[in-house]
Amino acid sequence: MQYDNFLNLEDLAKELEELKVEEENDPLAFNSDLESRERLNDLLALDSTLSGLEDQIQEDSQAISESYFSTYAQELADDLGYTGGGKEKDNPLLDYIDWDAWAKDLKMDYTEFDFDGGTWLIRSR
Repeated sequence: MQYDNFLNLEDLAKELEELKVEEENDPLAFNSDLESRERLNDLLALDSTLSGLEDQIQEDSQAISESYFSTYAQELADDLGYTGGGKEKDNPLLDYIDWDAWAKDLKMDYTEFDFDGGTWLIRSR
């Protein structure tokens, strides 16, 4: 499955529960559907990973793609007012901010995990 820049963990938990019910209701049909079986296995692995990280992560309902994290960090700085909104064209200093360095420093507050071929970050406690 292709994801954009965020994983909604609540939606994935609901999908996991739905797949478990499908498997329970008709195990033969479910197990013959390779795609559903693989998806269930992927979601079970994610659930296990996140359960193992419960004491490290906040109860956020979304994770951020590592490939998007630099952009996310810039948007967060804007949202927090660190850049005066960040969209002002008359602020030439914004062109000199090393957003990748800011993102790298911000990652200290996040926990990484792998899912579905990508690396994701979720806010740490």
